[in-house]
Amino acid sequence: MDIHDNIINLQIKIPEGIQGNEKLMLWYKAGHRDARHAAAELSIQIAQELEDLKNENRMLRATLEEYQSGDDDLHDEGQIPAGYSLVPTDSIEVIVTPLMEEAGIAASSDHYDANIIQSMGGLGGCKTMEQATPEVARYFGCEKPSVQVFFEAMDAHSPDPYGKEVTPEMIKAGQDMMARLFDAAMLKSTVKENPSALRALINSNDAPVSIAYKAMRTAAKA
Repeated sequence: MDIHDNIINLQIKIPEGIQGNEKLMLWYKAGHRDARHAAAELSIQIAQELEDLKNENRMLRATLEEYQSGDDDLHDEGQIPAGYSLVPTDSIEVIVTPLMEEAGIAASSDHYDANIIQSMGGLGGCKTMEQATPEVARYFGCEKPSVQVFFEAMDAHSPDPYGKEVTPEMIKAGQDMMARLFDAAMLKSTVKENPSALRALINSNDAPVSIAYKAMRTAAKA
């Protein structure tokens, strides 16, 4: 059963103060019915918007992958350990392991899902919060920015962790980098005309969370 059906099927609870008053009960029932239907229709719109966002995200990821540049030659020369990837660097070198990248992507996705579920939780008393997985539910009420959430998840698995509290400067660096990644993906059709910084991001074979993690580590060194 989807969210729309859950809302439509919400049971009515008549307040004790109007029980026995047929006229007031009729009005209350009519209001409950109208509210359910309005919330259900709104849930359909939100569900479509979420699907559009997911499609856009898939398109952006495909765009980045299309302009990947492999680092096999570096692996062959023994400069990078097998199973690791080198994040493009401006001032410092950061190694990101596959486990770190997976943890960052998972944390970012769970944090995003938690925000969406909470935003829909008020629709007609929708019970989606109770249906959330523990991984998602742990982010209910989380006031941390998304970049801090995935940074901490990745740093917990780093062979050389930052291990300190994330600073506002690091958060800004991560958010700025994510914005640049978005710009790079949107400018894919004019790669040759892009600034060198954006070209490097388009050609990177690392996930956005890994590139942002590196940017935040760089900001921490500043």
